[in-house]
Amino acid sequence: EISIKPTQVGLDIDPDATFANLNRLAAAAARVKGFMWIDMEGSAYTDRTLDLYNRVHSRHPATGVCLQAYLYRTAADVHRMLPFKPAIRLVKGAYAEPADRAFPAKRDVDANYLALCALMLPDMNRGRLKLVLATHDVPLIERIARFADAIGMDRHALEVHMLYGIQSRRSSPTATPGTRGT
Repeated sequence: EISIKPTQVGLDIDPDATFANLNRLAAAAARVKGFMWIDMEGSAYTDRTLDLYNRVHSRHPATGVCLQAYLYRTAADVHRMLPFKPAIRLVKGAYAEPADRAFPAKRDVDANYLALCALMLPDMNRGRLKLVLATHDVPLIERIARFADAIGMDRHALEVHMLYGIQSRRSSPTATPGTRGT
């Protein structure tokens, strides 16, 4: 797997060139049976990033996009994406955002993360989307795993991504029994 920030491949300079660059990277990943994630940056880039993702994903299904749980808009973005069998890596969000765009309190971000998972897990269970949980919050992962159990989903289908070196002792797949970790 590779992860690419759109601004690293030209988004601030030329959106069409950015699409061409992402398309080439996705094609290269596909040739080696890999997967490409398009990272989400600050909210000023969200619409453009989702547009790029939709265009690339329509040509290369082994492409996913990160969505940020701290943005108020994310549930609406998920609803718009569901008909297209998306691949979503759900992150909490790390960029400074104004209170009119993002939940300012951690507890609200956590609650929205859980609500977004509750929205997406049934579709994941039916094979309608790929969802990856990108968080170091082990108690939150455990709550999501219990929700998966409650809807009859095999918790082994849950995939968790953590940044290397952060909580490394807890980032193994055994941190939350029944989940896969990378």
